[in-house]
Amino acid sequence: MARVTIVGGGYGGITAAKALDDVAEVTLVEQKDTFVNHAAALRATVNREWAERIFLPYDNLLTRGRVVHGTALGVR
Repeated sequence: MARVTIVGGGYGGITAAKALDDVAEVTLVEQKDTFVNHAAALRATVNREWAERIFLPYDNLLTRGRVVHGTALGVR
């Protein structure tokens, strides 16, 4: 099975990690513990029910892969 490391859990990072989770050994490296959906935050300003929906914990993102909370300092 292929090993994939994705640096950064922004929109592109989480999309790639989720897409590859079933077919590769995925490691997502991200500094924060929660993704903030800024697009949904706009809706939350006018609809309070959305306020909690804009925060997505990285711990629940992948089924088989893993999330490492830290900073990538280099690539080998």
